[in-house]
Amino acid sequence: RKAVHEAEYGNILVPIFADVCAIDVIEGEGARRVALRVAPGAAPGVEDGLRRREPSIPELMLEEADDAALKPRFFERLSESDLRRYAKDDDDLAFLRKLGVRSAITVGLKARGRVMGAMTVSVAWSGRRYGEDDARFARILAGRVALALDNSGLLADLERVEEARTQIARTLQHG
Repeated sequence: RKAVHEAEYGNILVPIFADVCAIDVIEGEGARRVALRVAPGAAPGVEDGLRRREPSIPELMLEEADDAALKPRFFERLSESDLRRYAKDDDDLAFLRKLGVRSAITVGLKARGRVMGAMTVSVAWSGRRYGEDDARFARILAGRVALALDNSGLLADLERVEEARTQIARTLQHG
């Protein structure tokens, strides 16, 4: 149920606001992609490539939980040097070039004082480009996404506790 709930955010944003939406959550020392949505019109292999690509959450978002750290990483015009900076290696750089991303925004997901991940939206084949208003919208939306993710995590925790309690009650009743 949680994965379906998280995927809904990508469905809301793509293709109306973004060509690609990825939501990554922090787990231990790394990150895990929990949602990915790609708009129609992508080159063949783009969605599979993005699914295989290691999620990246900006270091500043991982290290500090203050509002300055959560300021969107906003690229109005993504340049070759930007692609080189975020590519993991030469193959990844070639893949990033293939995407043809024109503009991108990565914003931290923070709820109840805890940074839990990042949401990245980008535009490419639609021909659009993001502006400052889009970056502000992404930041506001990220707060809502973070709260929903946190709530779904709390619900999952409650379901696990309830299941454990039920098992204990069954064991006691059986004994």
